[in-house]
Amino acid sequence: MTQENNPSTKPALRSSVTSYPAEVRRLGSRAIQIFDSLYQSDIEKGHTHAEAYFYAANYTPERYRTEQRQLNTSLEPT
Repeated sequence: MTQENNPSTKPALRSSVTSYPAEVRRLGSRAIQIFDSLYQSDIEKGHTHAEAYFYAANYTPERYRTEQRQLNTSLEPT
């Protein structure tokens, strides 16, 4: 088996998250983007899929809302 085909040597893809926590889905696409980013970051740090999902899922809804407000503010015309 070549390194390209060996899943243990490839970083996990974001598509490996097939189900999001209800609160993340309810908050919308930006929350899903944040979840994906956190998940991918933890995978790249060497965490297991379960750990990465747990950590991303426990990123509090209030923090998702704060991120959304910051994004909206940064996109407003000056």
